[in-house]
Amino acid sequence: MLYYSVDIQKSIDDKGIAPGQLVRKLREQMGLSQWELAEPLGVHWVTVSRWESGRVEPRTEYLHELAPLFTANAFQQVKALVLKPDRPLATPTPHALLYILPELELALRDYVEASLEAGYYLCFVACPAEEATGLCSRWQLPPQVLTHPHLKFVSLKDAYFRDGRYDLSQMNWLGRKIEEELVNQGYRHIRWIGDLSPLLKHGVSLKELLVMEYNADSVFHSQSVSEGLSIYPFPEQTDDPYQACILCRHPWLLGTGGFAENPYYNNPLLCWARGQLKARRI
Repeated sequence: MLYYSVDIQKSIDDKGIAPGQLVRKLREQMGLSQWELAEPLGVHWVTVSRWESGRVEPRTEYLHELAPLFTANAFQQVKALVLKPDRPLATPTPHALLYILPELELALRDYVEASLEAGYYLCFVACPAEEATGLCSRWQLPPQVLTHPHLKFVSLKDAYFRDGRYDLSQMNWLGRKIEEELVNQGYRHIRWIGDLSPLLKHGVSLKELLVMEYNADSVFHSQSVSEGLSIYPFPEQTDDPYQACILCRHPWLLGTGGFAENPYYNNPLLCWARGQLKARRI
């Protein structure tokens, strides 16, 4: 418990934020009134007001409780955001995230069709590539994409495993190799689609995939040839620190109406909450 308390205070001090100011920032980003925040914390709204004004400093245990509240609220807001049908699909996006939700089953189909129509070459990393027909059925892709000259299916085994073990360097090597071949053939715009849910089912952890997403975000932002779309199940446990990190690594979210800017990309409050959730597990 001592480690947790010190970790929280260090996080606040590093950012130059007083505890009361932190409470206010968290509350405002959650879109809650002081009364609405006070209820789940089991305090009076006047107490929240005193925290935010600096008259009283919130005890550590209340900051403990704020972290899971904030991440749960973040995923609620993200879900509402991706289900809004009022955005154009053509928004530029170097690195995007698609959550697997029933309402978004057609979002990937629209993304694939729009990308091919716009002249992109698509590399779809899925498990396994030889089951492309089943993949098309799962995502309701039109049958003609199976033979489209600008679409390549890559198996997860080939993309992420070396000698039977998950190895991020394999994806870096294979990705560079494929991109070099395509560029030499005259292609200048490549989109990578990666369905990561099978990796989670085969024992690859979110922590390992998070390293991959940091790597991918850096790569996609450092050049203009390739873009990426990562597909993950919508989190069942919103208090998982690595789920928060996955959300934090994608500047765009693909939803029913196209792309939405991710309000939690590199979000310092989400980063703070993730740190507290991780500390709770130690």
